[in-house]
Order: sequence, then structure tokens, then C-alpha cells
Amino acid sequence: MAYKYWRAVLRYGHVKKGKEVSVARYIQSEPEFGIVDVMNLVQNMPGVKNRGALRIERIDEAAFERGKLEEQDNFYLLKLMTYRPKNPIQETVGGAH
Repeated sequence: MAYKYWRAVLRYGHVKKGKEVSVARYIQSEPEFGIVDVMNLVQNMPGVKNRGALRIERIDEAAFERGKLEEQDNFYLLKLMTYRPKNPIQETVGGAH
């Protein structure tokens, strides 16, 4: 199966705080995907701001592979992928003595 490869520059950040960071994400899709399908996909990614797709472009497989390596070194994405909000119920169950 021949996949399509995309580079999407997305806005991440705090909602309504005016603070954001733009990050390039690299996406592999099914062959029938078009740019609108990719736009819908990235809008539902965690942390992406409302109307957060700044640019979406089709790329070749080599650029996709290089981009995925760059994603692994992106500090913002590393923090985003490991973020686990504190669960207040768990904090009170263990409770301080």
C-alpha cells in the first residue's frame, strides 16, 4: 500500500492565554486522504489550538522519516506526550498522615 506523507505546522499552547508554540508534525495517511482529511485529523490531536493548523503540505517519504526523527528531539512534544494531569482523587486516597 502506498501511503501519503504530510508535514503540518500546528499551534500548541494555553487556551485564550495568547501564548503558543508552533511545531511541525509529520503524518502518514492512507492513500485516499486529502489535505482536508489531514486538517480534520490534526485538529483533534491533543494540545492543538482551535484552528491550529498553520500549514499543511504533502511531502515525500524521506522527508517524513527525517521529520519523525526531529519530532523525537522536540522538547515541547516530549513534554506533551508525557504530561499526566494529577488526579485529585488519587492524591486524597494516599493522603498525608
